[in-house]
Amino acid sequence: TSAAFERSFAIKADGTLWAWGANSSGQLGDGTYINKSTPMQIGTSSNWVSLSSKINHTLALQRDGTLWAWGANSSGQLGDGTTANKIIPTQIGVANTWYLISTGHDHSTAIQLDHTLWAWGNNSDGQLGNGGNINSITPIQVGSQATWREVSCGYKFTVALQTDGTKWAWGDNYFGQYGDGSNTSSSAPMHIGIANTWSHLAAGQQHVVALQYDGSIWSNGLNSFNQLGNGNSTNQLSPQQIYSCCVNLTPASILVSNSILCIGGTTTLSVASGSLNNAASWTWYTNVCGGIPIGIGNSINVSPTATTTYSVRGEG
Repeated sequence: TSAAFERSFAIKADGTLWAWGANSSGQLGDGTYINKSTPMQIGTSSNWVSLSSKINHTLALQRDGTLWAWGANSSGQLGDGTTANKIIPTQIGVANTWYLISTGHDHSTAIQLDHTLWAWGNNSDGQLGNGGNINSITPIQVGSQATWREVSCGYKFTVALQTDGTKWAWGDNYFGQYGDGSNTSSSAPMHIGIANTWSHLAAGQQHVVALQYDGSIWSNGLNSFNQLGNGNSTNQLSPQQIYSCCVNLTPASILVSNSILCIGGTTTLSVASGSLNNAASWTWYTNVCGGIPIGIGNSINVSPTATTTYSVRGEG
């Protein structure tokens, strides 16, 4: 399923596509401009596998790797070489190697199987990442790198991850959507920070939420409606951690069979207090979560020194 601006989509297990809601630009893809109050099947294909839709246009992929688009197209955001709206799914080009798509306000991006990144549509703020600000009505490659893993479009900006876990951003940065500590914009991809532990990310209208490999969640950008989840409504120019599934253990929350300060001895640590004890399985670390894992389970045997600290990560 996918919820977009004033409309919704769903792909059934049989590969059919269904849509309902607002349809002023033909963004439902049912061949009309009429709003729908109940789910309507879009075409007859049973090969749909994924879909992206934010404002008034829609992108979708079929099982054979082909790219399809419909809805508003005033900036060329459909990528079909025109600026005319399409009210039914229209294949974009002939390539059958697309595997990931994302729609912005009126621009689009997609990654091919070779990890090249492509963009098209509105480019007023450099959101296509090609170093300029001229719109493109067909997909153009972003740089020459073939190392892109994930991409997400916001309002006039784009964020992406490379295969090495680094984060990149370009386009509008007025509210700190990049997370680089500034509000300076760029029309080419900018490497954000030094971390190479990002696993997923998602762009909202003018903010970004990202996940690291240790399970922690971070957010930055516009925060006027508390969308960053950090307990206030102040915009953030740099990512702030808003969630961690790690627990730093204290003596009250672990059971110790021997003295934890017994240098050279063997100590059994186990989750013991409150909701921590309900965890079916924990990953244990020395020092902070996301460091070197030393065991999995409700308890482990360790040989600590006087300065050893421990933490665990998991879900109950």
